[in-house]
Amino acid sequence: MCVGLPSPVDQATGRALNPVGMHGWTGEDVRAQIAEVFDGPVLVDNDVNLMAYGERTFVYPEAQDLIFVKLATGVGAGVIAGGALQRGAQGFAGDIGHVPLLNSDRPCPCGNTGCVSLTASVPGLAASLREAGRELETDAEVVDLVAQGDPEAQRLLRQAGRDVGDVMVAAVGLLNPSRLVIGGPWGPGFEVLIAGVRETVYGRGFAPATRQLRIEASRTPDMAAIHGAAALAVEAAIGI
Repeated sequence: MCVGLPSPVDQATGRALNPVGMHGWTGEDVRAQIAEVFDGPVLVDNDVNLMAYGERTFVYPEAQDLIFVKLATGVGAGVIAGGALQRGAQGFAGDIGHVPLLNSDRPCPCGNTGCVSLTASVPGLAASLREAGRELETDAEVVDLVAQGDPEAQRLLRQAGRDVGDVMVAAVGLLNPSRLVIGGPWGPGFEVLIAGVRETVYGRGFAPATRQLRIEASRTPDMAAIHGAAALAVEAAIGI
């Protein structure tokens, strides 16, 4: 069994390190808790890692180097380099939500200012709309407004794409992926979002590194993490 969490995961212990929207779960041994209920091996990983692995396995099997970025409750990335999923020394590889933007001084609960998640996540976009005078009962309404063609919501989403692009310019230069895949709950809004990412990455990125880079919306938006979890579970079972 493989379980995805909205959190970096310590692969050695299966513990959640900094979960989004799971208050009180930091440091919890998720692997052990699940193993008490279900018989058999249990894998625990970051949900965006699973999305990256699923997208690569089922859509881009030829891609040895791919970055998957999810803009939802938070902002995070899954990194495939040399055909392998990269988790980092402590599981924080791809945790880009707290990379600061130079043009923002918004305070973040993490203690920093200008974190990209403050403007590019669903709650961040909803907060920006509220600051502009819009009344929203829930953060998720921003997704509906984008789908309905609301000009201000679309403007903010385009800017969110540019902000994520600012972070990805450095990532593309560092990792030189062939695919940059964007995921999240955006439906018809993906065209606006992807346009913002492309504008910045292609406009400011190092030309040789971006010449063959394709920036696209996820082709398995509701299934990417499931595909990735299944692939990792099968590989673990057969010892790959």
